[in-house]
Amino acid sequence: MRLYRARIPTIAKAIIEGLVKEGAIDVTAANSSEAEQDLVAIMEEYQRRDNALRNAVKDYMHARSVPYDQYGKVRSAIAQDWNHPTGDDVERFLARQFVENFMISNFVEEVYWDDAELYRHIVDKVRGFDVDERAIRDEARELVLGAPGADARGDASGVVRLHAPDGRLLASFGPDSGGDQVGIAIVRLADMDGDGLEELGVGARADDFGGIFAGHAKVFSFATPAPVFHCETSANTSGSGAVISFRGSVSVAAQDFVLEVDGATP
Repeated sequence: MRLYRARIPTIAKAIIEGLVKEGAIDVTAANSSEAEQDLVAIMEEYQRRDNALRNAVKDYMHARSVPYDQYGKVRSAIAQDWNHPTGDDVERFLARQFVENFMISNFVEEVYWDDAELYRHIVDKVRGFDVDERAIRDEARELVLGAPGADARGDASGVVRLHAPDGRLLASFGPDSGGDQVGIAIVRLADMDGDGLEELGVGARADDFGGIFAGHAKVFSFATPAPVFHCETSANTSGSGAVISFRGSVSVAAQDFVLEVDGATP
């Protein structure tokens, strides 16, 4: 399971409200937000360690020149060494943490179900928030659209939208400020960090990151429900627009991937 920061409050609220409604626990209306915040804190701590794990894996691979296609194997090994849950173990880990929290929380008045029953119900509830990323990415594979003239954050700020074949909007991202023209160029990249997700290169021709109309380019991991910012070019100070290409072995994990933007500083 992949835990998204944006969904953490929703998960916490659904669990507390659901268990109260089912008669598993008793939480007063005055304490519900505090009870939810306890679960939020547990999930955020898990996510903090997961991010630290990701950085440790990349540092390990860079120091030893490990090819990026070994990312998953290295991550599994380091996660085991750290005793950090991944994959299907994530929801089980969170469920155990939640149950333990209910037993000592000042904001849960009473726990009526036994530990095992609570654990099973929480695992099912957390799994309900899992996302089939591969299916959504496959669905949106040919429908990544740039709209550099869109006014998402001011005139011609631009935006990148992911659509399903039936026209449904799956996600949108990218705009920083008016006039940036985000989405003027989009490049689909291979999985460069070994996490199983494709990458997207997005150009913003008139972004003022390095100077007026200097241009800018960013790389996003093609995650769902919304792509995640991964890296960006150095400031382009020449004044020419962002034109994206790439070279090297396309491995961010091995740090030998080069994103080229015309006019960008080395």
